[in-house]
Amino acid sequence: VLSLSFVGSSDAILNPERGFFSWVDLLAGEDLTTLRPKGYTLGFAVIRLDDYRSTALPASLLNDLSTALGRVRAAHLKVILRFAYNYPGSQVNGSATQDAPVSMIVQHAGQLQPVLAANVDVIAAVQAGFIGQWAEWHDSSSGLDNAASRLQVMNAVLAAVPTSRYVLIRYPYEKRENWQGPLTAATAFGSMDAARIGHHNDCFLAGDDDTGTYHSDDDKAYLAADTFYVPLGGETCAVATPRTLCPTATAELQKYHWAFLNADFDLDVLASWKPCIAEVTNRLGYRLSIVDAEMNLSTSVASPALTLNMHLRNDGYARLYNERPVYLSVMNAGARKDYLLKGVDPRRWDPGATATVNLTINLTDLAAGTYTVALWLPDAAASLQSIPDYAVQLANIGVWDAASGTNVLTRQFVVQ
Repeated sequence: VLSLSFVGSSDAILNPERGFFSWVDLLAGEDLTTLRPKGYTLGFAVIRLDDYRSTALPASLLNDLSTALGRVRAAHLKVILRFAYNYPGSQVNGSATQDAPVSMIVQHAGQLQPVLAANVDVIAAVQAGFIGQWAEWHDSSSGLDNAASRLQVMNAVLAAVPTSRYVLIRYPYEKRENWQGPLTAATAFGSMDAARIGHHNDCFLAGDDDTGTYHSDDDKAYLAADTFYVPLGGETCAVATPRTLCPTATAELQKYHWAFLNADFDLDVLASWKPCIAEVTNRLGYRLSIVDAEMNLSTSVASPALTLNMHLRNDGYARLYNERPVYLSVMNAGARKDYLLKGVDPRRWDPGATATVNLTINLTDLAAGTYTVALWLPDAAASLQSIPDYAVQLANIGVWDAASGTNVLTRQFVVQ
């Protein structure tokens, strides 16, 4: 038996679907290739529908959006989307904050469905959007600030967004009123609508109620419990010391299991996080590392098998939220075989906890030789699986192989 120990890393790691994100103007043709060198794997895009409040979306808009999502793919990024009929510079009334009637929202969501389905591989999540000022589900000019209208719109958005992706809602009470909860280990990651609805908070830390995000202390308890299983992202919006300083910020990022956060707003709040910015950068979303592992050192070519027992730690604020396979890759200069670890779901690796994986894998079609054994967590989409930038890197020293996108456990496994 080969006993392996690993050393954790404190380096910032550029992992997919987590961390600080940057605003991008998808439809303006912005150069997206600059984001990864700046430390981002996520972009956030508001798709403006102001000109179509009373008419169908034109084919040109849908084509432009498809092309833009292709550029996201080419830049090895993912994007969080919001569809909005207005985006005023400040909270004002009048034409600058008009949205659309529910019938038009339903029509637009249906038109967007094929585009979202064709590009789901590069969509991290979709905010519910459409309703009210900034499409943040308040102050609707079309009278949609009620539970029945919100349910109609959310049902349309859930139907438009592929079932593999979360739809993020702005206010905890708005999820509670129609979908109850919070989720539990038994109901999370299932097919019911409640299990597909995550959260976004766009005034994090701005006062005791985060500028109306929480309507009661029950909302806070609900959000802490629900986000243990579903993603939460968003942004800060105003300085509110001492609440916006590091002690409260890091405590609530952990309490509410933050997965991603806007790096572009509010800059004054973010500047005050200098003492804790390294922690926040590392812990937003998941941060996985391998603690130790045991495996057989060799096997026979007649009946090759590998028994692996390992412990993995998640020191992030949150968990992986989109489905992702886990493989054991066995490779040398002449061959590579990837064996799916059936029944292993990394979304179940809880934040702040250590997960145990014990299994035996039959290594079919392996010739005699010495092999590298590695853990591979690629994207679930076939279109992205061969791209190492979309694979998860463990937070350990000396395990990441950037060329293959795998995390090396040993280079001395023998088939004889």
